[in-house]
Amino acid sequence: MNLKLGFNRLKRLPESIGNLASLENLELQENNLTSLPKSIGNLCSLLELNLRSNNLSKLPNSVARMDKLEKLSIRNNKFIEFPTFICNILRIISIDIVFNRIEYLPDCIGDLISLKELNLKNNKIKEVPDSIGNLKNLRKFNLDNNSLATLPDSTGNLTSLESLSLIGNKITTLPRSMFHLRRVISTDKFRLIRKNWK
Repeated sequence: MNLKLGFNRLKRLPESIGNLASLENLELQENNLTSLPKSIGNLCSLLELNLRSNNLSKLPNSVARMDKLEKLSIRNNKFIEFPTFICNILRIISIDIVFNRIEYLPDCIGDLISLKELNLKNNKIKEVPDSIGNLKNLRKFNLDNNSLATLPDSTGNLTSLESLSLIGNKITTLPRSMFHLRRVISTDKFRLIRKNWK
């Protein structure tokens, strides 16, 4: 079951939305939502949640109960913190948090071992935690236009990585472990303004 409510003027959702237990795809992009009801966590069959281009600064903790969720987009909202409870959704394979104001990633991000795509472009991220190296299934990693000076040595453990983009940061040095990323280097999908290795 799909519910497509994108490109409207919704400011809120009714608590009764949590009654849609068989819902698999919920599209709420391009609305005026500032919050979500706690009952949204009852959507236990949900596979995709699109919240792109709203006015959200946080998600209810109940979202962590969506244990089948595979794709989440909170692109172009007002988040200043990465919602840490997302780390409990172990089946998630794609996270899109482009155009927010996030400065730090939590250590628990390394728990998302099924993650294949992580798009963090256009935030204010200053540091990537060592735990990022646990994401052995990660294929696409976009950190364009943040405030990074370097990456952790554990980045070299991302053996499935096919595309890494670091354009528009403050990169001065990168770990030599990144030479282990043969898929990225050999396919020319590693994009960086400066290539200095430490």
